[in-house]
Amino acid sequence: MKRTIFPKLLGGYLLFGILGFFVVSTMTSYFSFQYIKKNEVSNLYKEANLISSDYAVSYYSDTITLEDFKQRLKALNVYLAAQIWVIDMNGNILVNSASSLDNTGSEVISDFNINEFKNRYYQSGYFYGYFKEEHLSVYAPISVNYKVKGYIIIHKPLDSLITQNNGFLMIAYITLAVLFICAFLLLAFFTFTIILPIKKITKAANEYALGKFEHPVDVQSNDEIGYLAASLTYMAAELNTLEEDQRKFVSNVSHDFRSPLTSIKGYVEIVRSSVLELVSATRQNEYVRQNPVVLTVKTILGLIILFSGYFLAIKEGGQEVMGNVLAAVALVILGVYLLFGGFLPMLFQKLAKRKTFLYQKERTLWVNNVIFRMKKNYRAYAMTCVLMLCSVTALATGFAMKYRYEAMTHFRTTYTYQIIGSQSGLSDMIRPLIEKNNQIEYETEITVLHIDDSAWKTETHTSDYAVVSYSQMKQLAKAAGLEFTLKNPKQDEIIKISRLYLLSLLTNRSDVICTIHGKTYQQIQETTVPYLGYLQEMMSLYLVNDKEYKRLLPLGEELYLYNYKIQDLSNFAAANDALDSLSPEMGVIKTDPNSSDIEWVKVLYTMCIFMFLVFILASGSILFMKLYNDSFEEKERMQTLRKIGISGKILKKSVSNELKAAYGLPFLVMAVSAYFSVHALEKMMYADLRLIYFASIAVVFAVFFCFYRLSAMAAAKE
Repeated sequence: MKRTIFPKLLGGYLLFGILGFFVVSTMTSYFSFQYIKKNEVSNLYKEANLISSDYAVSYYSDTITLEDFKQRLKALNVYLAAQIWVIDMNGNILVNSASSLDNTGSEVISDFNINEFKNRYYQSGYFYGYFKEEHLSVYAPISVNYKVKGYIIIHKPLDSLITQNNGFLMIAYITLAVLFICAFLLLAFFTFTIILPIKKITKAANEYALGKFEHPVDVQSNDEIGYLAASLTYMAAELNTLEEDQRKFVSNVSHDFRSPLTSIKGYVEIVRSSVLELVSATRQNEYVRQNPVVLTVKTILGLIILFSGYFLAIKEGGQEVMGNVLAAVALVILGVYLLFGGFLPMLFQKLAKRKTFLYQKERTLWVNNVIFRMKKNYRAYAMTCVLMLCSVTALATGFAMKYRYEAMTHFRTTYTYQIIGSQSGLSDMIRPLIEKNNQIEYETEITVLHIDDSAWKTETHTSDYAVVSYSQMKQLAKAAGLEFTLKNPKQDEIIKISRLYLLSLLTNRSDVICTIHGKTYQQIQETTVPYLGYLQEMMSLYLVNDKEYKRLLPLGEELYLYNYKIQDLSNFAAANDALDSLSPEMGVIKTDPNSSDIEWVKVLYTMCIFMFLVFILASGSILFMKLYNDSFEEKERMQTLRKIGISGKILKKSVSNELKAAYGLPFLVMAVSAYFSVHALEKMMYADLRLIYFASIAVVFAVFFCFYRLSAMAAAKE
């Protein structure tokens, strides 16, 4: 079996993709998680030291009361989204910020031994079986008069770190996909600039070996391969000249022996050869007709694989969504390949057998030619379709990033300052501190019922849960000028007030239930409107009706949230010092409008637009060059058809229909596939991308129409 270069390049390309996916899913996942974990440990250790050196020492020195100490830890519990313990040397939990204020000191960690931390100040696990989920536990000693009285231990669920790590991995997977596509384009470039010219040179050399020195070497380049093709063409021309000289010599010698009958016979042979050239296309079509069984198998497999990819792309799910998306990409690419290699050739061959269809509207020429070209170029059509699909997906991703960036900016600037505490009526004290250097645009106030996480049972477990009442939320939305379309839930219904995710792996948002203290609620809606601002990123918040809120009051503790938006955002820092002077048990959230931590989203948006342009131009250029080469090969056949009397109008119409099929079929397959791709993006990015889908399809159509016109003009010129 003859070995070629292309399978080696293709194997290297696939090996690159497999190794890249393996590296990202293993090494990158591990190192990014370790980085996030190390960073979180450092932050929690600073907080633990601050609590032990300030609040705890003040408590042990009788500077503050136990109730004040607990309230301060309660506020920090909400701010850090982590449980804070004060534990003595024997493992008695003196204070637990996640428990109610009157329910502390009754828990004991019997196996507690601080020496098990060894030389580290943190550990991860279930903390002596206390937690059901893995937690990151960081400790700091409480020293009073150089004696250790106990320890501050902060527990944070590893689920939150895993969520951050998944975000990093998503970026890594997107980067890998971009590199994989770039490598694919590089492979295509080498194929069209090196491998295909070498094949043409090889074919020409074989023709010359058979004595057919007129065979052209269709390689137009200025590199070494082009020079080799030109040299080979020159050699063939010289050999042909020698053979022509021999023929002239024989012709001159036998000139006197010719008769009129011999001349007539020569003309008949010429006409006969032209007619044979005319029907050569039909013979080629008969030659390339494939086994119907093979085509049927390819068709069935192609449709099954393609629709399986469509199904996985829009299938709702949880953490398995990423695997579904990657599988969908592979299945759609393979399905498109089989579609152009099986279903479409079989369809056109079936049409060619229907004489009533074939002989109507002068379809014979272009239908037979499409059958021949489909066999020859189906890989190019499939590759063009996939590149177009990538272009539409890239554009949809770019605009989804843009919408998400705008939403995240609005989310973070809804409130400039948020203060949370356990006391009501503090607005009159907080407002003057802000108005001293700023003018308040609007302010809101709401009560949040914080319920211990042990009373909750949800699909995604976190350490902090709270509920708010419907009437208070409606008043807050009106005061802040926010859209409020939520309906009042029933007694057994609940609405999730969610944070904004750049990309969510949880796309199944139907039939979601949660349990609070044994009672099950049906989640009827989920909203990302920033009613509670940055607090929505720190806690799991749910909306219930007023009656249900009152029923839940005994299960938790009410916290009071004060929200303020200033008019001049550039003067954000003016009130920082004043707000820092508030009581330590009050948590202060300051959202800097000039923060640049999400600017990278804009970079991704720009990259996606650039990739859209690259993909669409690459796909159009590849198809144009392929069709241009085909038109060059058809030049002689078209000239013969003109000589025997077929009008130029009919030939132009045939070429036009053939080009329409060549551009239209990949476009139609892409348009259908892109719908499912964009729909999957809609679910993962919480965005309505239907307008972007239709706009991108229109842009691709316009670009392909331009390439179609160029191909038509080039074919007419040839």
